[in-house]
Amino acid sequence: MNTPKTSHRIPSRIAAPLLPLALAGLPLSAFAQGLPTMEDPSRGQGSGILQTLQNYGYDIVLLIALLVVASDVRRCLLSRLHPLLGDPHRPRHLGPAA
Repeated sequence: MNTPKTSHRIPSRIAAPLLPLALAGLPLSAFAQGLPTMEDPSRGQGSGILQTLQNYGYDIVLLIALLVVASDVRRCLLSRLHPLLGDPHRPRHLGPAA
């Protein structure tokens, strides 16, 4: 007589829908342990929520401008170094000298 093996593990088709419910029962502080707190924007907290959001927007615009400038500097450096590093007929010792 062949009897199927019984397993005491919960099948994944039952456990998967229950996982969000189990996570929802945890306090929010359990998720945020060890994470840094959000700092005020560089222009200050502001007198209201709208002014605070404008100050955060100013910081975001400055960060994007910094990234654009950094990518342009990288592009310029690579275009200057490409003739030295890309030519296989040139000696390799000229690459670090540039």
